[in-house]
This record gives sequence, C-alpha cells and structure tokens, in this order.
Amino acid sequence: MDIFDLFGNGAMAREGYAPMLVQAKALANRLRELKIDRRRETGVQVLFNPEASYSLWTEKGQSFSELAPDHSFWAAFLAVMGISHTYRQWTDQKNAVLAVSGQYCRGLKESQVRDLLANNIVLLNGDAIFTLHKMGFGEAIGISGAEWVAGDSGIPSWEQVIDGSVYAGLREARLTAQALTGDYLRVEYRTDSADLRVIHTEVRNPSGGRSGPGMAVVRRRLIMLPYGHRADYQGLLHPVRQALLQTLLTTLAGDRCPVFLENTANVAVYAYELDARRVLLLVNASLDDYSELELRQVRWSPAEAVEISAAGNRRLGNGLRAERDRLVLSTGLKRLEVKALVFS
Repeated sequence: MDIFDLFGNGAMAREGYAPMLVQAKALANRLRELKIDRRRETGVQVLFNPEASYSLWTEKGQSFSELAPDHSFWAAFLAVMGISHTYRQWTDQKNAVLAVSGQYCRGLKESQVRDLLANNIVLLNGDAIFTLHKMGFGEAIGISGAEWVAGDSGIPSWEQVIDGSVYAGLREARLTAQALTGDYLRVEYRTDSADLRVIHTEVRNPSGGRSGPGMAVVRRRLIMLPYGHRADYQGLLHPVRQALLQTLLTTLAGDRCPVFLENTANVAVYAYELDARRVLLLVNASLDDYSELELRQVRWSPAEAVEISAAGNRRLGNGLRAERDRLVLSTGLKRLEVKALVFS
C-alpha cells in the first residue's frame, strides 16, 4: 500500500486495507507511548556525513547521481543480519563500534581519520577500504594495495572459511562470492604486519584457486569486508557470514558489543536506552514465521519484561527466559510483524 492507494479518498474498502490499518494504528499508538527517542538508540554506529557530496570523487563526472554518497550500506547490511545499529555523525568517538562505507572518510581531516581508525572497533566495507587506500591511509589499515575485480569476471566465485572455526554449525564452510555480492575488492596486506591481522575467509575462483583474502581483522579492531561496490545486501546475507560477523563483534567489542539476533534472516532489531527503561524493537521484514528468537548481548534482566504487539501489552514471564549467554523469546515473531520488548 502506498499514497496512491489513498490519494485523499481514504482506504478503499474493496482492497481490504481498513482492518489492517486499524490494527497497525493501535500498535503505533502503543509504541508512541514509549516515547522512543532516536537520539537514545544504541548499537553499531553507522557514520554518515550530510555534506559528503562536497568531498567525494566521482567516477566520470557526467551525472548528478554520482554526487549521492553511499553511507547507508552498513545500515541495510546490519539490519538483515539482525545486528542493532544507529546512524551517527563523527563526534570524536572513542572506544565505540563504528561502521564506515563509501567515501565517508574523504569528508574528515587526516587527524580525524587516524583517530577514528586507532581508537574504535571499525567495520569497513570494500568502498571504504579502497577510499582509504587512495587517500594514502593504507598503512593505517594494514594494506599495501587494493583493486576492484568485477563480480561477473569469474575470479571471485566462492568464499572459503579458513580460520578453523565452526560457523552456523558448519566446519570449513563455503559461501557465495558471486551471486549478488557485487564486485570484489582484492586487497594486498602488508607483509610487515602479518602478526597484526587474521584472515578468516579466502575468496576462490571456480577451479578452487586462491583469488585473494576475504573477511579479515586487522589490529584486533578493523573488520574488513571486501564487498560493497554494486553489492546487494541480500546477496551478502548468509548464515555463515552472519555468524562470523557476530562472533567477531562479540570477541573484539566485549561489553561494547551491540544486541543481535542469532539464526535469523531479514529480522531487524533496534535498541534504545531510555531514561527509565530499555526497549528492543523487533521487525520481521521476511515472509517466514519464527516460533522463537534468540537474543544475544542483552544486559538487562528479563524478570519484568513486557511485550507490546498488535495483540496488546502483556508481561512476558516465562515467555522470555535466560539460557546460558542469551535470552530466548518463546512468543516468536510472525512474518511482517513488529513488536517491542520493554525492560524496566
């Protein structure tokens, strides 16, 4: 449904929108009572610059569309991966978990770029890595070279986990590096910093030959994802990549790790630290029903938690239980459903 279905005439009865809108409005009113403030949103900080068009470099300089910055990559990627996040501008953050994409760093001073990379956990996609390389910051991110390889060239075909770990229940897992993943950034890491990096996956060609490194961590704070150029976040969505990224955030960020959902696809979680309560907003943007959800890195007691959904408000009780290092929501989340969990 969009504005053309209404167009000043109200919802057309024959389309069946009215019952859905009544239910949606009731839920919207309940959520509004929470007084959710976007300024109090927590999670990975996706950095953006509203004046980015003044500093970015265009490829051809022939179209106004080339002036549109690409700072939203991580927001879409983290949402489908079930990792909480929020948009932020650069304010000299320290000890934070940040995400940088596109040519964001061109809008910063040299000292700001170095501070950002040295004092935070930073997720970098291929465009951000390439930009930093071209700006002369290769040493700061542990690389000596980087070049784009077309996604349909056959050179990047699949990705192999090589760190010896088990992700999503799979040992030596494989995932696509070709289907809707966009172009691949082949990175050359500096030989003098081998002890400061860990290569977690390796990109290979159809014959199994090595094409270059895949996901990696540099200096225990820079998480490198060599995609982004013309990438579709749905192509990058994979249970192994989700488990790997969530494992890296848990290991590297510690108590700064954002709230996330395990074993989901296209289910977003948004976290808010309000004055008297904490709120988790769950959004199932998929067509799959989840009978239960597993939440990690929730540091609030579930004892008095309340669920707000289209059905109304209710105290969860045993519907939200602690199991080892996670909370399990046994009330689940239906397809295209939105609900909030409120912690006192």
